[in-house]
Amino acid sequence: QQHRQPHDPPVRSNIDYLLTEGWVQLAPLPWDSSSVSSFVKSIVINHFKKTHQASSTDRAIDRHVDSNRLLNLLTQCPHTPVEGCTTTTSARFAAGLSSRNLVLTNARHSFVAWITVMHDGNSHTVQVWVMTSESAVCGVGDAFKDRFPQ
Repeated sequence: QQHRQPHDPPVRSNIDYLLTEGWVQLAPLPWDSSSVSSFVKSIVINHFKKTHQASSTDRAIDRHVDSNRLLNLLTQCPHTPVEGCTTTTSARFAAGLSSRNLVLTNARHSFVAWITVMHDGNSHTVQVWVMTSESAVCGVGDAFKDRFPQ
């Protein structure tokens, strides 16, 4: 574990946030976070996702596409920084499902954007979600015009 800090050990948890109930314990579904800091970041991301308006899209993508890039994101050392990402989180669920959140924005942005990649270990596909709290823009090319006015 080349980037892991000795004061940041792995952690197992089953805490989640549900809009209807608040913070709950999901007894039969624990997951292992790669570190305490990854666990805390995951809790913050999950809480944000459930309490803020966010747009998302998801796709099942062949895990071997682009020389196994998606699968490599899940299997590389979870403490290795990912280029272009503000931060990442990694977790493995009891049923063998592995997950990684790649946060793309930082505090300078007025919105949050992240990618979640999940794989169950048996499938030839990786599930990918792209999520953002940024408001949608109407019309082809309007996002570019709004983001980069002339």
